[in-house]
Amino acid sequence: MWDVLLLFSSICTAVSPVVVGAPETVIGHRGERVDIRCPYDSGYEANPKYFCKGDCILPNKVIIKSGSPAKDERFSLTDNTTARVFTVTITDLRTEDEGRYWCVVERTLTDGALTDGAIPDVYSEISLKFKLETVIGHRGERVDIRCPYDSGYEANPKYFCKGECIFGIRNIIIRSGSPAKDERFSLTDDTTARVFTVTITDLRTEDEGQYWCAVERTLTTDRAITDVYSEIYLQVKLDKKTTEVSTINPFSVASESEMNPSSSVTDHQISSTGKHLSTSHRPSLSPADHEVKGSSVIIVTAEALVLLLIAVPLVIVAVRKKKKTEGLLSSTIVEFNPVIYEQITDTGRHCNPEDRDTETTVFYSCVS
Repeated sequence: MWDVLLLFSSICTAVSPVVVGAPETVIGHRGERVDIRCPYDSGYEANPKYFCKGDCILPNKVIIKSGSPAKDERFSLTDNTTARVFTVTITDLRTEDEGRYWCVVERTLTDGALTDGAIPDVYSEISLKFKLETVIGHRGERVDIRCPYDSGYEANPKYFCKGECIFGIRNIIIRSGSPAKDERFSLTDDTTARVFTVTITDLRTEDEGQYWCAVERTLTTDRAITDVYSEIYLQVKLDKKTTEVSTINPFSVASESEMNPSSSVTDHQISSTGKHLSTSHRPSLSPADHEVKGSSVIIVTAEALVLLLIAVPLVIVAVRKKKKTEGLLSSTIVEFNPVIYEQITDTGRHCNPEDRDTETTVFYSCVS
């Protein structure tokens, strides 16, 4: 009896998993699908395969096994015996899916690979990580950080912490239902969309760094006391957010280089479409300067239009007067008929002696 127990004990203590290859890191995205490939050696095509999480010592750590239904319907396993690769697919990735996994090939006494009475399975380590989400903000402005969470956690408390956020030394900035340490931070929870949002106003350079969106869990949820974390990196830029300006200008504006040939660089360049303004290498003008320039152009153009409206009627009136004058002059011109004057001296009539020196001259005119 004791010999049997001793033999059983020696077999159990001698059994240890065979780990092959270096740990492989697989990157996933929350809410999406990821395929984890688990290659194995020739000769194990018919062996059962399984996929477990964590230390993978206890049977309850096995998530899915070939030929058996998965504990979580989001997991599936397919075995390509020709390529000697079995693939585990996880859909609708969640934050709690992140961690260490094992691709395992189960071995039995029939494998002929026993050494020292051991029947170890073959393990290959997988590290599933989520891609770090980076949120970009601009100094002095506001930023909204969205933190989605899974169904079932609508009533759970949520919080937002900075740094390592380790139990016992958590730097919790704000928690749902409690005032924030910094009044610039606020938290709103949309339980319908399952997203809580942290808003930071008046961004500062010291706000940049690592943050964690966290959902608090208790013993009554999933029999766990580990909170659910989602890492966020906040990057604060010093320059202000670039705003695209759309302009509708009925007037054509010449650039500074056209108005001043000696200038080789313009303050602003206007694109061919006339819709976007792009700043050149010279210092940009302030909004007030732009308003003054725009007002000056509009005033000058308006004055030109007024002068044009006044000049056109005057020209029209002048032309009409000229035509009218020419008509009057042409109507008053009468054909000139030459008049022939002839001088006739009357010598037959003599006056008094006192008047002898006087001749009476009569002029006759004939009009032809």
